[in-house]
Amino acid sequence: MLQKAFILVLFLCTNLAFGQDVQKEYSKLISAADSLYNQKNYKIAAENYSKAFELFGSKIKLRDRYNAAC
Repeated sequence: MLQKAFILVLFLCTNLAFGQDVQKEYSKLISAADSLYNQKNYKIAAENYSKAFELFGSKIKLRDRYNAAC
């Protein structure tokens, strides 16, 4: 029983650590896309938005969806 609890805790810890990396990468891509959009480099901005959206799945922020659509 103790072994199963340990495995569960280990799984949850690795899952949380991975989730933070995904969030950082998502934020980095969105930030780059915003900067590129402001520099009127629309094609590369759209590519960065697409990469971020693929990475983050259904957890995409509404504001980021709006900015990508503009």
